[in-house]
Amino acid sequence: MVDDVLGFDLSGFNAIASSKRYLFRHDLDLGLLTAATEAFVFDFAGRDYFPMESRTLRMRINVAGRCHGVAQWIRLRLNESITFENHPTTWTPTSSWQTCFYRFPQPVDVRPGQTAIVRAAHNRSTVWFFWEGLEDSR
Repeated sequence: MVDDVLGFDLSGFNAIASSKRYLFRHDLDLGLLTAATEAFVFDFAGRDYFPMESRTLRMRINVAGRCHGVAQWIRLRLNESITFENHPTTWTPTSSWQTCFYRFPQPVDVRPGQTAIVRAAHNRSTVWFFWEGLEDSR
C-alpha cells in the first residue's frame, strides 16, 4: 500500500495494485497474528472433481498488531511419512509453490480477544481471501 510519498498523495494507485502477491523472500520477518487455519482440503487420491467453494473463516486473534492481509500456504501430505509445507515463517528450499499474500483494502489494528472474519473462495484453479470484518470474542 502506498499513501503519501514526499508530499504527494499516491493512494489512488492502491486501487489498481494487485491484492494478491507471491512471497519469494525468506528474509521477511512475518508476524502471524492467528493460529494457522485450514481454508480448504483437497483429497486428490479420493476424488477427481472439486466444485467451486466459498466459506467464512473465523480466526481468533492471538497477538496484537496491524494486520495487512492473509498469508496462504500449502501443506501436501504425499503419504503417511512425507509432507511438503511452505509455511511463511519457516525457510524452505525454492519450489514452484510460493507463499501467497492477500492484501486487505486497508490495514486493520487487532488485539487478542477479537476474531477476524475472512471469506475464502476458490474457483477450482485459484484461491482468494477477502476481509469481512472484526468482532470481539469476549
